[in-house]
Amino acid sequence: MAILLPVLPRQAEYEFAEVAAGGVLRPAWGGPIQPMGRTGDRWAVTVTTPTMDASACGGDLETDIRRGRLTPVVMKVIEADDTPTYGATVQVNGAGQAGTTIGLKGLEPGVLIRKNKKLNLVIAGQHYLYEVTAPVTVPVGGLVALPIWPMIRRSPANNAAVILKDPVIEGFTEMISAPRLRQFGERVLTGFAFRLEERE
Repeated sequence: MAILLPVLPRQAEYEFAEVAAGGVLRPAWGGPIQPMGRTGDRWAVTVTTPTMDASACGGDLETDIRRGRLTPVVMKVIEADDTPTYGATVQVNGAGQAGTTIGLKGLEPGVLIRKNKKLNLVIAGQHYLYEVTAPVTVPVGGLVALPIWPMIRRSPANNAAVILKDPVIEGFTEMISAPRLRQFGERVLTGFAFRLEERE
């Protein structure tokens, strides 16, 4: 069962990065480079925490991050999103989808899905994170063909769940900066940095 991280302190800093499955061909003797696109691109995020109480949330988070090396971790994605709802039950519309467009249904007509919006496709309980690459206004009927990045890694089933409001990133974690402990009166404070990379 995945570890669900609590909401981190407001002062935490997040650095999102793409993890490319392909590479770049660079000619040995000059000439144009050639990016190689392959299925399997995914997301990773490096989080730097502020100073926290080691006897409370700081210590609990440290333990969860260490466990996350072998046990999947789920963390809320921080983004600017003031849309109250995208629809009561947003689902994948049709099986066998691939590429960089996903058909969705159950959306609220008139809602704008902005460029840079994050979303999850949920497959067998696992959350796959994607990003919208162009703004789309939902038409009457609630059906859209949504352009996303990266390419769909695993094709979801028809009616698979889609999370647009409060998406998450799911994967494994590693400590980037070991916990820094210091005494402050009777309290012990801690802070550290960790990286979470999608597992697929």
